[in-house]
Amino acid sequence: MYLNRALFLFILSFFLFVFKPAIAQQDTLQVSDWLILGPAETQLPLYHDQQNIQNSTFTISDLLDFEPIDVTHWQPEEGNTVYWSQNKEFEWKSHQTETLEFDINGENPHNYWSSFYLSADQFSEATLILKSHHPFKLFVNGSEKASKTTSEKKDADTGSHSEKLTLTQGKHQILVRSLYDPENNSDFTLSASITSEVPLSVSLTPKHPLDLETLSNRPSVSNLGISADGALAAIQIHKPAPPDGTGDSWLEILETETGDLYREFKGVENFGSLEWAPGGLTFTYTETDEGKTTLWLSDLESGSQQKILDEVENFGSYEWSPDGTFIIYSVSEQAESDDSGVELLGDMEARRPGFDTRNFLFKLNVPEGTSQRLTAGNLTTSLLDISPDGSKLLYSRNHIDYSQRPYNITEYQLLDLETLETDSLFSAGFGGSGQFSPDGESILFIGGPSMFGDIGINIPEETIPNDYDNQAFLYDINSADVNPITREFTPSIDSAIWGENDNTIYFLTTDRSFNTLYKYNLRRSQFTKLSTKPDVVSDVDISSDERIAVYSGTGVSQPVQVFTHDLDQDQSTLLRYPGEEHFSNVEFGNHETWTFTNERGAEIDGVIYYPPNFDPDQKYPVISYYYGGTVPVNRAFGGRYPKELYAAMGYVVYVMQPSGAIGYGQEFSALHVNDWGKIVAGEIIYGVNEFLNEHDFADRVNVGAIGASYGGFMTMLLMTETDLFAAAISHAGISNLSSYWGVGYWGFQYNAVAAANSFPWNREDIYVDQSPLYSADQVTTPLLFVTGAVDTNVPPGESYQMYTALKLLGKETALVEVAGQDHHILDYNKYKLWKSSIISWFDKYLKDQPEWWNHKYSE
Repeated sequence: MYLNRALFLFILSFFLFVFKPAIAQQDTLQVSDWLILGPAETQLPLYHDQQNIQNSTFTISDLLDFEPIDVTHWQPEEGNTVYWSQNKEFEWKSHQTETLEFDINGENPHNYWSSFYLSADQFSEATLILKSHHPFKLFVNGSEKASKTTSEKKDADTGSHSEKLTLTQGKHQILVRSLYDPENNSDFTLSASITSEVPLSVSLTPKHPLDLETLSNRPSVSNLGISADGALAAIQIHKPAPPDGTGDSWLEILETETGDLYREFKGVENFGSLEWAPGGLTFTYTETDEGKTTLWLSDLESGSQQKILDEVENFGSYEWSPDGTFIIYSVSEQAESDDSGVELLGDMEARRPGFDTRNFLFKLNVPEGTSQRLTAGNLTTSLLDISPDGSKLLYSRNHIDYSQRPYNITEYQLLDLETLETDSLFSAGFGGSGQFSPDGESILFIGGPSMFGDIGINIPEETIPNDYDNQAFLYDINSADVNPITREFTPSIDSAIWGENDNTIYFLTTDRSFNTLYKYNLRRSQFTKLSTKPDVVSDVDISSDERIAVYSGTGVSQPVQVFTHDLDQDQSTLLRYPGEEHFSNVEFGNHETWTFTNERGAEIDGVIYYPPNFDPDQKYPVISYYYGGTVPVNRAFGGRYPKELYAAMGYVVYVMQPSGAIGYGQEFSALHVNDWGKIVAGEIIYGVNEFLNEHDFADRVNVGAIGASYGGFMTMLLMTETDLFAAAISHAGISNLSSYWGVGYWGFQYNAVAAANSFPWNREDIYVDQSPLYSADQVTTPLLFVTGAVDTNVPPGESYQMYTALKLLGKETALVEVAGQDHHILDYNKYKLWKSSIISWFDKYLKDQPEWWNHKYSE
């Protein structure tokens, strides 16, 4: 069968039209700015001319294969020094020329390193052409890309190497190691040119906006703690690195007064939980290998190490007794597996990972190392605290109770360690942590407003409180009287430390979009906010004498730092900035608080993140980020959705805190209950419009929306209600509230608060009307779904359902599934691919730059 001429011409014209971008004009950039380091003279090794076991001799190309110095972390800059040996160092120097001419002293091989930085304003596929008659090796962003091992005569036309480069938006380091071949009399030179379809630029400075590699490899802090006397602080630092993110981990012991390093422990990849002993310069730490945990006792004064618990399987957590004579630790036990493939689920929770695991308590005598099992049975026993005199434990057990919200009841018990007799205190829903007062006569409990009935609630009687809005209660052990000390306190309580002084409690709080530290005076019933430095305080520890605290924290464009805090003077001092060198060349944009008043007259909090070198006279695409659930999007650096990274990619990022979030008072947080987007969707639409109206630099034609989990649900819901957005992303979002309620591992219990007393059979207005799936035909915005393939919180099916609907409706949509990942994308490389998918989707629709997305997911 033959095509007729008309049909053939139609098909030909169609293909020419479709593939027209493939023959776009290429620009050539001749590199004329260089940084040069060298010459570093070297020699061929002894006996290089003798045949080796492979029947060959050692040549100049073999010398090129050998790397005399690690360049993977180099960031060349004019004036920077590289130390070569005890009596030799080299300095980076700038040269302006299209062809580098290297100087040679003597007849031996010489190494030179040449570098420049290549900047792309958008994703680009470029070709780098290097020319030299001598051997060289190419590195891009610290990774080896290619080698030219040959030498050519002076008049030869060869001697060039062509390398394809895939450049994401941002700055890329190009480094060339040139090796002089003494047997080649050709000029020792190097030149470079680059062809690309988009404009590129060359510079000699490593200063750059935040990029994905820098963010992914940032140092993190864990095991933060302070010695009993406050003299020393322990910090574990992890610095990930390509190719798999393993990197390095080490433990630092720092002097709190000076910040000087007191002791350092390297090679602690299996290092686990560290706890300072109640006295002296002694601490314990766990070391886990192949599921077995050893507990070590380390004395910094004597330098001794003692193994006090050896290779315990399924070891959990542990806590020192106040007098330092024993440790309470937990061990988990798991039910025998049933290999039949048929299982009767007795409880709804049985589907959850770890449901058939129970944790039990043990007592370990220190330093003797003898142990005693304290609890058994069919319920987990969770240690909450040890009494100040060491005679009793406060612990809890959870019971399933489907008869009332939240469908489990927590019982609180005291255990006499001498007799193993128990004293039941009370049982409660919406419970949480507890700790003894210094005199042992009362207990500080943290839980939802409803933990003790109505006593902790400060909203109208007909309103259901948000029981994720944690409160603090003082419980008298003898009388069982309860004092709701935070009922009129706006921030939500995250955790607490009771000082040695009976009169003072320190509270770490969610305080609007900040996480702050408060001191509470019991006699005066007075809260005082401490003058901590970062926007978001995380780990906190306090010395036994209540003189000094140590804490870590981050903020907008501020990576994690560690501080000491003088509690008498209320003054913080920087102790350690692990990422100081890592972020030394990163240029962050500015930020500012921006609020609006909603239609109910309430102020809605928000933050604007600006790109570096922001110009208010230009137009910028906008990304609106929100959660909309029960917690605010705090100002922490990085995180699941790094606002600073989006800003660095040329977006103005607007983050708002819609009604229903904790940290703004119980009345505000209660709006989360039985709403499921009714209030929040309207606030987001109204707030984004107000933002666009008040800021001329915001391009209202190119506005994106993104949210995760509850925020992913909000993204779907918003797209059914407005065409304000030009692109949207839903990560782990909920499309059908009834299926999430029944299929999600925690769905029905989350709704015990979010949809209190509301079910699919009695609240169609929530479970159907607020489910985006039932309004999928109203979506007009390109919508990307992202989900972990094994998400147990919000099952992938929630994304599948909405994606299926949009595909059948012929809408613009895509779905990215991340294999092996749960609700959070934690795998090092998958995290980077996930982040690049998000940015490239926005680039495609908000910048009209589809090249990166097409490169990743071409047909």
